Amino acid sequence: MATAPLSRVYVKVWIAHHGDPPYVCDHCGEPVETLMGRVKGCGVVHHKDEDRSNNDISNLAVMHRECHVSHHNKGKKWPPMTDEERKKRSIRQKEVFANPELREKLSQLRRGKPWSANRRAAQEARNKLKAESE
Repeated sequence: MATAPLSRVYVKVWIAHHGDPPYVCDHCGEPVETLMGRVKGCGVVHHKDEDRSNNDISNLAVMHRECHVSHHNKGKKWPPMTDEERKKRSIRQKEVFANPELREKLSQLRRGKPWSANRRAAQEARNKLKAESE
């Protein structure tokens, strides 16, 4: 049996109906080898009508994680960054990673904390670095 998060009923429904991988990505047509994980090439079960409570097999499709993101972001307009904004962002990132103290602090904060805490810690570190440079 394919490995999948047991809390996701729709994944169980998909596996029960289609069996073990490989599956075919509904977006790009390439094979999907597994439904577990967050690495490139892993698959997710997508609800065609975007209603997670509708677990009818005709409403479910498998897509690569990347294809799924692409599908949901289709048509959205992100504000483009200017070359100057891109350069500033790159410099900030290099400054944070060049500072061993900040890098170690971020590393320690990431261990055992939820994603939102990691994000807050990273933002605080960036704010501290920005304040120090001004």
